Amino acid sequence: MRLFILALAILSSTAVAARPEPTDAERFRLRGKTAYEKKEYDKAIKDFDEAIRLNPKLAVAYVNRALALRFKGEHDKAMKDCEEAIRLDPKIVHAYTTRGTLFADKGKHDEAIKDFDEALKLNPKFTYAIHQRGLARLNKALLDEAIKDFDEAIRLDPMDPRHFFGRGLARSTKNELDKALADFDSAIRLGPKEPRAYYRRGEVWLAKGEWAKAITDYDESISLDAKDANAYWGRARALINSGEYGRAIQDCDSLLLLTPKYSPGYRQRGLALMLSGEFEKALADFDKCLELDPKNTDALNDRSVLRSGCPDAKFRDGAKAIEDARKACELSEWKQPYFLPILATAYAEAGDFAEAVKWQKKALDDERYAKAQGDDARAVLKLFEEMKPPPRLMIKKK
Repeated sequence: MRLFILALAILSSTAVAARPEPTDAERFRLRGKTAYEKKEYDKAIKDFDEAIRLNPKLAVAYVNRALALRFKGEHDKAMKDCEEAIRLDPKIVHAYTTRGTLFADKGKHDEAIKDFDEALKLNPKFTYAIHQRGLARLNKALLDEAIKDFDEAIRLDPMDPRHFFGRGLARSTKNELDKALADFDSAIRLGPKEPRAYYRRGEVWLAKGEWAKAITDYDESISLDAKDANAYWGRARALINSGEYGRAIQDCDSLLLLTPKYSPGYRQRGLALMLSGEFEKALADFDKCLELDPKNTDALNDRSVLRSGCPDAKFRDGAKAIEDARKACELSEWKQPYFLPILATAYAEAGDFAEAVKWQKKALDDERYAKAQGDDARAVLKLFEEMKPPPRLMIKKK
């Protein structure tokens, strides 16, 4: 009996000795991974530090730490960890994808694509690498190649909404609006709580001139993420096109609370204020926009329009209107036909009808402009030829 008990004790002692100790590198790595998944990045990094201290050749621990460092915004340290992981194990796929993502974060999309290519040599069916390469190609405006990547990602994993979202971005950039809508529909069906999908579908509806549908999607995006400035920006544009200037002003207010130095937000609010008859506030917003961005041609043109077409004479100033309109044309290198009628109107307000006729005719020389605005533009040209003042802004009170 004593021998039996002794044998059990020996077995038990052996079993205990065989178990990994709490200081084992892999144990710390796994605990760090759990903290990372909980977004407890500082805790995760401490555990990965300890894992690497215990086993400096544990390549995967460097990759894990790099991911946590990335979310802390410490990209240079993360990059060094990826490089060390690759040195230790040139076949560790996640080191290439992590480094590729870090390159993409810095806008180095060529380098990112090379790393995703390397990852896919090691694992051709790694959907994350395919998807990320698609995004890098999208950022390089390699739209057809990006779409091919998203196609392949969807083939391998048709239930991941991110792949449809990515392809929708590429297709909307290509102006394939109906195909983009179908992709965003799929992304929303598979991931109905993702605010960006509604925002992007709203952008497509906006591009198609479907203001009500755009507003509905922006509404949903904001309900899911009330701090997304982009959704307020999009909805404000749709509301202005719908003539709902008061609501547009409110959205611009929300946008500027979130991003107080976003110059287009002041221009957009200025436009809504101008169209609702609040001319002094509109001018202040155009001025603020141009203080933040002196090259904002939209604000220059809008301020010129207000100074040449305001129904309240105290805000009209032909000379300043010409100055703004000319600067906008110069910044565009005189390549924007839609800027020329604004300059023409400014000259008319200043009483220089010869110049007004000249620039209105130049605008009509552009086939696109003539096709889109021909009848109205020719009616304005007739006014200038008859030396009559330019049309005044049509105002809709809030």
